[in-house]
Amino acid sequence: MSEPYTSGPDGIEFAETDEQLILRKRTYRSLDWGIIMMLIPGGLLVFILIGVSIAKGTLFAYSWWGESLFYLASFACIWFYLTRAFNRRTVTITRERITSKDGPVFSLAGKLDVPVSRIEEVIARGTKHMTADLVTYRWYHIELRMKDGERLTVFRKLADEKAAKFVKAKIEACLGGAGSS
Repeated sequence: MSEPYTSGPDGIEFAETDEQLILRKRTYRSLDWGIIMMLIPGGLLVFILIGVSIAKGTLFAYSWWGESLFYLASFACIWFYLTRAFNRRTVTITRERITSKDGPVFSLAGKLDVPVSRIEEVIARGTKHMTADLVTYRWYHIELRMKDGERLTVFRKLADEKAAKFVKAKIEACLGGAGSS
């Protein structure tokens, strides 16, 4: 697509032509950067420990299952925060299909590939949460309700209602009223 991206609310970027709409949003949230900064030294330490263990020939010499679990958990944590730091959710809407994917780092986030003919309604809904110290906050989600009753998530954890309404309106406008009720 040669169209440049335009910024919308809550860091949502969009580009549209007569044939398609592309919405994209970074997958990180503000707290993630603090955790990522703390994990950098931890990740380096794990790689140094593995390197020293290989050089000395002591890799898995102490406890094969304990070391395996430690390294596996460390790599999973590093991989997860790499996806948070670098990935972007990209949703492509045409008159025939809605697709989404996260990238560039491989992610287990749900991919979406749905024919527009199956969509009954585009829903913007909010969820209310409370922390342990009784601070209340909300997340907003964009979902597709299918004709068979199934709900599929397009975007989750948008920061405000304005962003959710913006995404919903963009999707409905691109579909030309299909999928809206």
